[in-house]
Amino acid sequence: MVELRSPKPSVGGSSPSTRAIFFYHNGFRETPERQKNNYMKDKIINFFLDIYKEMKKVTWPKKKELVDFTKIVLVTMLIFAVIVYLIDQGISKLLGLLF
Repeated sequence: MVELRSPKPSVGGSSPSTRAIFFYHNGFRETPERQKNNYMKDKIINFFLDIYKEMKKVTWPKKKELVDFTKIVLVTMLIFAVIVYLIDQGISKLLGLLF
């Protein structure tokens, strides 16, 4: 019978060469997978806390500013709509003369 040995004796093969390390959190044993889940949960919570902090720093417009900006946007949209309409009608008439 031939004994099979690893070409690298220091390599433990498919089984880990060291014992799994468990950390205790609130009296419960945490596996590395559970630690990963807690890490992701903490990252998500911190993300939303950062959003909340940043939103408190935002300078929101006053009602009058908001109304003025809305009027400017509506007038600008109306002007561009008329310009696009006139260009479209001009191109249509030009193509109608050619074909």
